[in-house]
Amino acid sequence: MTGGLGDDGDTRIPYTSGVMMVILNGKLTDESALPSRFLDGAYLYGAGVFETILFLDGTLPLLTHHVKRLQTSVKELGIKLSVSEAEIESGAAALATQNGLGSGTLNVYVSAGERQFENGRIDFAAPYWTMVLRDTQPTPTVNPLECCIALCTDHTGIAHHHKSMAYLHHIVALRQHDRHPVLTDEHGAIMETPLYGVGVIKDNRVLFPRHRGILPSTSRAFISQHAPDLGITVQDAPLYVSELHNYDGLFLHNAVKGIVPAKLHEHDTKKQGHKDPVLLSSNNTVSQLRDRYWRLIS
Repeated sequence: MTGGLGDDGDTRIPYTSGVMMVILNGKLTDESALPSRFLDGAYLYGAGVFETILFLDGTLPLLTHHVKRLQTSVKELGIKLSVSEAEIESGAAALATQNGLGSGTLNVYVSAGERQFENGRIDFAAPYWTMVLRDTQPTPTVNPLECCIALCTDHTGIAHHHKSMAYLHHIVALRQHDRHPVLTDEHGAIMETPLYGVGVIKDNRVLFPRHRGILPSTSRAFISQHAPDLGITVQDAPLYVSELHNYDGLFLHNAVKGIVPAKLHEHDTKKQGHKDPVLLSSNNTVSQLRDRYWRLIS
């Protein structure tokens, strides 16, 4: 008897054997060959969260901020699982030893678990978490990252308030633009970028955008904690593209890259129809913050 896709013989396996057959890249195989569990809630629906944590010289300098956000996200998304600082620290140490790494990027993934249908509802069972330590060498960024303005209309869901795996809108934004997109809502309010938080400088103040559609940032919390040591005040406020000409400097930030100098070109704001096009780049205050950031975590 001729077999199924990609087979030369009869390879039928009764489902009562506990092995489910699936199609992978056009070929019939059993489900163990799948690169991800196809019933997994994080894989199918983005029902999971993750944290990307700096691992520097055997330490996790921002771990407390990350775990706080992770625990909040897990609770808000209804995932019945707890992950502690101690578990992440011991797991990172074990991965570093096994893989021979002193520094890198630690990814922590939490999944809601396996999808289940019950009484017409989708639910999940057996949540789990996993960690991967990647071989990267974190260093301060010196050259400004070229940025542009990009509209984001999908910014009101719960996924945007957590480090959710529902990340498609960020990927699309990155692919649509030659430069790094600074996302705004339909009113021109600045939010974040697909990979970084956004900050601006005015005199001796750092202003972070206040917007309900952006992620609580660990690097933002760290900057807010330590900027006063440099005589710099920190403030949360609505920031609009139309007001960028009022500010002195621009920077991006995340927990792995730290504070990243950025540049927004004049024609990008002009192209968006704003009355006051602006060339906004990093300044000395941004450099001070960047250097201070790396000194503190090293």
